[in-house]
Formats: sequence, structure tokens, C-alpha cells
Amino acid sequence: MTSIESVKRVLIRDLAALRDEVRAYSDELDLWICPEGIVNSASNLVLHLTGNVLHYIGAGLGKTRYVRDRAAEFGSRNVPRVELEARIEQAIDAVRCGMDGLDSDDMEREYPLEAGGGIGHRPASS
Repeated sequence: MTSIESVKRVLIRDLAALRDEVRAYSDELDLWICPEGIVNSASNLVLHLTGNVLHYIGAGLGKTRYVRDRAAEFGSRNVPRVELEARIEQAIDAVRCGMDGLDSDDMEREYPLEAGGGIGHRPASS
């Protein structure tokens, strides 16, 4: 198995585990609770994690047309569980789409997106 396949497998496995964790909440509203000392709810973290995958892997590698709304990842409230699960499935599809065509030469190329969402950024030399 190539390292690309290994990474893809881990990402899909962990996104499936995230979906299982979302399903494990007996009360859907609990997904939105922020216990004392916790800044973000479980649902906002789901939105943010899937946003990362859809942006960096889906759009960055798979050339999907996903446009990220990072503010909504943290600002949205009361998104139904079924929508969170659908977003996780979209992220799984983005991993497949973004990584299926990669080869070792691709792994040597500069990544096309800047952390934070810009395109074609090269880090400044120190």
C-alpha cells in the first residue's frame, strides 16, 4: 500500500469515526452545548473539520468547486444532525476525489493552497 493510500485510509477511517461520535449523542441538541471551559461545541468542530477537508483536500487536490465559509463553521447554530452527517459524508467523498489520482510526483509538488484559504501562497523565506 502506498503512503498516499495509507493517508487516505486513515482520513476516511477517522471521518467515519467522527460520524459515529455524532450519532452517539442521544439528544441532538447536546451537540451544540459548550461546557464550561470549552470554546466550541461538538457541532461547530464537525463543521470546522469538514470545512478543512472539503477545502484543503477537495478543492485543493481534487479541484472541486467547494468555497469555504470559515466564519459559518464557527458561527452556525442548531444545524440538524442529519446535515452534520451529510457534511461528513461529503468530506469522505472529498478525500476520495482529492487523493485517488495522486501519485508520488504529486507529493513532491508545492501544495496549491495557503493555510487560511489563499491560493498559490509561498511561505516567506527566513
